[in-house]
Amino acid sequence: MVKPPTNPVDVSVVVTAHNEGILAHKTMLSIFRSAKKLEKNKISYEIIVHIDNGTDETDNYFKKYENDSRIVILRNSFGDLSSSRNYAVNNSRGRYVTFIDADDLYSEEWLLGGFRVVSSQEEVVARMNYILTFCDHSVLTELRDMSKDEMLLYLIDSNYLSSVFMCSRDLYQRFPQRKNQSPYGFEDWQWVLDTMSAGVIHQVVPETVLFYRKDSLSKPSYLTQQSVARRTLSPTKLLGYEEVRKIMITTEQQPEAPDLSDTEEHTGAIDQKMYEPLKFILYKTLVHLNRYKLYRRLRGRDDISEEPEQIEVAEEPQLALPEWLIDEWKSINKIEKTTFPSNYIIRDTELWMPNKKVGIDFVRFNQSLDQKPDTLFFVPWLVRGGGDKVFINTANELNSGKYNWNIAFIQTLPGESTTTDRLDKGVDFVDIADTMGDIDYESRINLMAMFIAQNNIKRIVIGNSRFGYDLLLRYRHLIKSMGVKVYTFAFSETIELTGRVGGYIHECIPFVDDIIYRIVSDNTRTIDQMTEEHAISETKLFINHQYVDNRFNKPRIRQGDGVFKLLWAGRVCMQKTPEVLRAISEILPDNTAIDVYGDLEEGYTADYFGLKNITYIRGFKGIDDLPTKEYDAYLYTSSSDGMPNMLLEVAAKGLPIIAPDVGGIRDFIINDETGILVSDYSSPELFIQAINKLKDSPDLRLRLASRAQSRLKESYSKDNWKKEIENIYG
Repeated sequence: MVKPPTNPVDVSVVVTAHNEGILAHKTMLSIFRSAKKLEKNKISYEIIVHIDNGTDETDNYFKKYENDSRIVILRNSFGDLSSSRNYAVNNSRGRYVTFIDADDLYSEEWLLGGFRVVSSQEEVVARMNYILTFCDHSVLTELRDMSKDEMLLYLIDSNYLSSVFMCSRDLYQRFPQRKNQSPYGFEDWQWVLDTMSAGVIHQVVPETVLFYRKDSLSKPSYLTQQSVARRTLSPTKLLGYEEVRKIMITTEQQPEAPDLSDTEEHTGAIDQKMYEPLKFILYKTLVHLNRYKLYRRLRGRDDISEEPEQIEVAEEPQLALPEWLIDEWKSINKIEKTTFPSNYIIRDTELWMPNKKVGIDFVRFNQSLDQKPDTLFFVPWLVRGGGDKVFINTANELNSGKYNWNIAFIQTLPGESTTTDRLDKGVDFVDIADTMGDIDYESRINLMAMFIAQNNIKRIVIGNSRFGYDLLLRYRHLIKSMGVKVYTFAFSETIELTGRVGGYIHECIPFVDDIIYRIVSDNTRTIDQMTEEHAISETKLFINHQYVDNRFNKPRIRQGDGVFKLLWAGRVCMQKTPEVLRAISEILPDNTAIDVYGDLEEGYTADYFGLKNITYIRGFKGIDDLPTKEYDAYLYTSSSDGMPNMLLEVAAKGLPIIAPDVGGIRDFIINDETGILVSDYSSPELFIQAINKLKDSPDLRLRLASRAQSRLKESYSKDNWKKEIENIYG
């Protein structure tokens, strides 16, 4: 416990100094001006200057005050604003303390106004009425008294209250600012939330303003550095799952949603908002130059002495600022000449508040969850793909009593998830592409990082979600320091029509390998690629063979109409090479036909397959929705794959399989033993050879289908799958 001060005073003004040099003189002048109000009202005070890792110029400036009885000079090397403030307060004598950085300026009424607020009631923090940022350009933030819930909606996005406040010394020492220790930071923002969590009220002092200097080119702020480093807030009660869910969102609190549909940047023309100020600057430049004889001679108008023709500049509406604020702004110009409320300055001043929509979306995200999760499972969506089945089966198993993970699926891309009904009751699902669709991408990532930190998330699982990988990239230090176990799925690479090879196994996983705990694949080829091409340690690579829970149909020879019928079923998309399928149909032998089932993705229509020997039938809702008994064999085309779940399900139905030798298919399809492998996925001629081989040999069809089912029962059983799950996640 800190001892009470001897020889106490009413107010301690704490000045934190670093590298401000003689700019600090402006700050000190503003303090002296405001302190005159204290002196007039016989309120005692002291000024504590704490120089933390100060430059020689800064240290030399403050030496002039070493014999001033009002001022105490402290020197340290914390390199941390919160530690600097805490130390200064512990060495202060004031019943109340207030702060300022050594390049900002107080308004005249601050010290007296703040003192009257904090001395008249307990558990209160006094705040400035306005914050006026100057130097780069003028930005004005108005602080007003509001409900706790409304304040939080703003504070979830960012801190708008500034580092200048006044409170009792006792209150501050009960809630000292937390040290900025990566991956956590934002000591002022954190302190606001910590005190609000304890029921402390933050109250605005009318007719006060902080003049906040911001020159990002010459002196980036600590706040800027922390933002770039992707720090986040330490856990605090108000941002935890249970508390956030209690925040009430009224109709009045909901801002109009911004239009984010057009994100194209137009750099070829000057924005109209910029055009009028440029005209004004041009005019003033011409007025200035025309005073010089050389300029008039160059223009060929040496005889003209008058000013150039005035350019009309459209008047823009002025900000409706309070008269007292204009007066105070003018008054501070006597100390700081770089800021003054000229008409053009007021016209260009930007009004700023945090994006309340970020806070609203964070609240709604928490309210969408039925329970507090310990595991976040990021997916683009959940549809009827093989990968989606892997994700659902895995989550349902880990949600069971044996593992008891509290899992929340996070959908990260727009689109309808059609298979969420397959999730067990205890597994949550939230579509942030919808619930957070009106805030920008980076804000969503920041909110996810905040949720992870505030709720002590234990595990992150990434299933083909670029958003999930971007979260790891930006907040890797947070994930690592929290000890979060990161699991990722790696099924296959992708091959574009141009021949470019990519995919998550090449473009994402290697860049976050240091924070990945387990990489799970359904095939050996991908595992081999990860070690051979990216040197990923074999100790974190695992195979989990998916199981088939369909009833097995005994292979048989179809008694038909003399036509050899091939079933093709899957997503009609670029990866499944519909172009190759169409080319195969063009050279099919007589009495051979292909029926196509599957959802048509963008760029493909039913007419695409409108040829003699191929017909698009319809979409389907799973293997049991396909009339497999009407076909002689299953034809599969693809440029890249893991271990396609469709092949396993078709094998259970008793059909022989023709498939390309890509991805992990060879784990299941052993050529001429459990199916026929085509060595070149892009060769229609090789597919035709395989088709003819099956068409000409009913016995081969039976043998391949029977052996495929034997392999299915041996290596792709549910019991084996559960053992692998326990080995990976147990």
